[in-house]
Amino acid sequence: MKCPKCGAPSDYLYANNGDKGQYQCKVCSCLFSDKNRFSKEAILKCPHCSKTLDKIKERKDFDVFKCKNDDCPYYQKKLNGMSSKEKKQFKKDPQSFKLRYIFRQFHIDFQPLSKNSPELPVVDLSRIYASPHTLGLILTYHVNYGLSARRTAALMQDVHGVAISK
Repeated sequence: MKCPKCGAPSDYLYANNGDKGQYQCKVCSCLFSDKNRFSKEAILKCPHCSKTLDKIKERKDFDVFKCKNDDCPYYQKKLNGMSSKEKKQFKKDPQSFKLRYIFRQFHIDFQPLSKNSPELPVVDLSRIYASPHTLGLILTYHVNYGLSARRTAALMQDVHGVAISK
C-alpha cells in the first residue's frame, strides 16, 4: 500500500484508528482509507452508444481508448458507408480501417504550470484529489456551461459516475 497523495511506501503508513480501515501517512499527514477517494476517475463512455470505452494503448503522453461495441451507431454507419471494394479489403485487412470511435486521454502535469504563475491562485491545486481529466470535466461544466456547483456535482455523478462534493 502507498500513500495516495505523496506516494510514500507502507513503511511510512500506520493504521490511524485500529482495524477500522483508516490510515495516516507519516510524511504528509494525509488521512485515507481502502476506498481511495484520491483516485476519482471519470468513466469514459462512447458518445454514440454509451458503452464503456476500453483502453487499447498506453503512450508516453496519452492513453488511447476505443469503443468495441459492434452495435454502436458510429461503427455501423462507418461500416455501411463503405464501398464494395473497401468491404473486400476490410475482410482481408481490418486493422487498416478506422471504423470505431477512438478517444485519446492526455496526461497533463499541473505542477510546472502553478510554479510559473505570477499570481497565487485562490484554490490550492495540491489539495484537489481528482485526476486532471476529471478536473477538466468539472471546470468545463462549471465555466463553459455556467452550471452551479450543485448541478455540476449532480452531472458528474449522473453522467460519469464520479461523486464529488458541491
